[in-house]
This record gives sequence, structure tokens and C-alpha cells, in this order.
Amino acid sequence: MSQNPSQQSLQQRLAELQVEIERQAQRIADLERSAGLGPPTHRHLKRGSVYAELGRGEVQSSREIVEGDQLVIYRAENGSLWARPPEEFDDGRFKPLV
Repeated sequence: MSQNPSQQSLQQRLAELQVEIERQAQRIADLERSAGLGPPTHRHLKRGSVYAELGRGEVQSSREIVEGDQLVIYRAENGSLWARPPEEFDDGRFKPLV
């Protein structure tokens, strides 16, 4: 039994919407992952806790970094990640845009 043009049009539109939903779901997943909200990527072997790796960056500091130090993690326009101590990030080298 063949479908009438109205049914064919509805089925075509449904297929188009399904493709769009999949595209948007992938976009959301990509945004979540880039914001560190994606699924965990690693498990700590001793504690068993899980973590999401945000990326690999380079420490840029005029002083030695030791365990327990806090770092500001920031992303350049090209996507590279950097880290420096808060006192260096807040000392006037960077100006808030807002």
C-alpha cells in the first residue's frame, strides 16, 4: 500500500527532525565536554574517585609551583590551556572584559 503525499511529507519532516535532534545532542555533548561537564575520563586508582580531564596545559609562573598551590586555569583564543598562580593572574597582567 503506497503512502499519500501528505504522509510522505510528514515522514520526510520526521526524518529531518531526527537528524537535527542528533546534531543538537552532539553539540550539547561537545559543549559540556569543553566546559568540563562531560562524563568522567579517568579513575584515581587508590581512591576510586573519577575525574574529567579538561585538557593539557602549560604552567607559566615566575615562582616554583608546589603541591597544594592553587592555580588559575585559563584558555587562550587558540584553545591552548595555561595555568599560573592566582597572584600572578590578578596582579594586573589580565583585565576582566566585563
